[in-house]
Amino acid sequence: MKRSFIREILEVIDTDTISFAGGLPDENLFPMQAIAASAQSVLSDPKSLQYSFSAGINGLRDKLAAYYTALGLETSRDNILITTGAQQALDLISRVYFKEGTVVESPAYLGALNAFNANGCQLAQAGARDHLAKKVFHPISREQAVHERIERVRIGHHAQ
Repeated sequence: MKRSFIREILEVIDTDTISFAGGLPDENLFPMQAIAASAQSVLSDPKSLQYSFSAGINGLRDKLAAYYTALGLETSRDNILITTGAQQALDLISRVYFKEGTVVESPAYLGALNAFNANGCQLAQAGARDHLAKKVFHPISREQAVHERIERVRIGHHAQ
């Protein structure tokens, strides 16, 4: 299996590195006292160390469902799946919705590209090159660039 580019980046980061990569915030900005208090509160209940429902804690799912319902989108607990992070969500989404492929903006979030590629998703890029290829000097919307790229892919023009 090919090594993750993200893992390779993290291996070369040291204390002298100022990284603009996502997931590497300045450690001095962490609210350590608040985190410690929260951890102590959670760990005071031994049940917090047990496995929970794989779809997420029901109370949280109920609150999220109520929130979306209040916004006018009828939602129940059964419509909510809590993930452990963005990477898991991207993996699940790509397994279910991107079987035929998808269009991604370029540049794109590297973690998303890794998840999509791991699941065999065919990717078509839309972004600055779509605009520049037209040799026009007025801005086009991202939505228009994506729509045009989808059309080219749909009719068989896969040029990058």
